[in-house]
Amino acid sequence: MNIIINHLDLPCDIKYVITAFCYNHDGYTYCEKNAIQKCRKQKEATVLRFLAELKYWKSTETAIQWLKPGPPALGSGAYTSDQFELNQLKEMKENNVISSESYARIMNVIENEKQTTTYKKN
Repeated sequence: MNIIINHLDLPCDIKYVITAFCYNHDGYTYCEKNAIQKCRKQKEATVLRFLAELKYWKSTETAIQWLKPGPPALGSGAYTSDQFELNQLKEMKENNVISSESYARIMNVIENEKQTTTYKKN
């Protein structure tokens, strides 16, 4: 759209008004902004899951090295197993660290991951 606006033989202030009508202050169109919001909603549960792990890791007061990937036998991340992660998330929900709605979204993501990995194994 900018290319079209720039090729118009109009004064700069009128071009500015047209550009301001087409784009928000961040430079996104209405459609782009909606696409970004949709993507954010899809990724929200995953981000909440990472934040929950980060809060748990911070409460343990261990070194950052613990979060880095290591040998498969040792694993990586704050959680020692999938069940431990589920227990931590449930505890965070009960302590109102995360909302019930967020907990439900996280559980949906975890369930989808299990189904995907089961499908890939077969």
